Amino acid sequence: MKTILPALPHAPHGLMIGGLAPNDNYVSYMASLLGARDSKGWAQALIQALVPDPKDSQRRKSILILDEFNSPGPDDINLSFARTLYKAFADSDVYLVFLSQSEEFADRLSDLNNRSKITALPTAVMNPDAELPTKFQWKRMEWSRDLLTKYLEHLDGGKNPALFKNKDKNGAVDWIDVPMTPHKARWKYETKSDALLDEATLKKVDN
Repeated sequence: MKTILPALPHAPHGLMIGGLAPNDNYVSYMASLLGARDSKGWAQALIQALVPDPKDSQRRKSILILDEFNSPGPDDINLSFARTLYKAFADSDVYLVFLSQSEEFADRLSDLNNRSKITALPTAVMNPDAELPTKFQWKRMEWSRDLLTKYLEHLDGGKNPALFKNKDKNGAVDWIDVPMTPHKARWKYETKSDALLDEATLKKVDN
């Protein structure tokens, strides 16, 4: 938070959306988390709730953090949503933060308005002052195959031991590649887990 918000005389208020969306449509995922029934009006209501009241003498700043914002979505719906948000918050005391595990998508986000509205946090890149067309050099946290395997085993909780049966001498399964982010590793694990479930279901039907 210290890298995002400056020292403030009054505490900020805000909202963070976390977790992996079940599909690439972050907008519908966010609406479901908020319990929104109106498919169109909920975003405007959220914007109004976060923008500080000009009559408020304290003028508290707000922050909206969207975690796992990893893809443009169907028909670029997530990009359009990002554009709507930054335009709505452009002249207000609202900090809008996107957290993404995709460097390619992070570049697309920061390029939406030539980096004048959305840009990389200085602590997230090695060249924070880079101007277009120079790409940001994102700082990376390297994950080894054995660490990713341990992460997925913890996530699995012993439900699918067959997925982790064949390991090399370092304790890594053969279906984990590098470089691979935890997000991609989880996607691969879920794909294989679903395949095992489908196979088990077919066997029950055959019996």
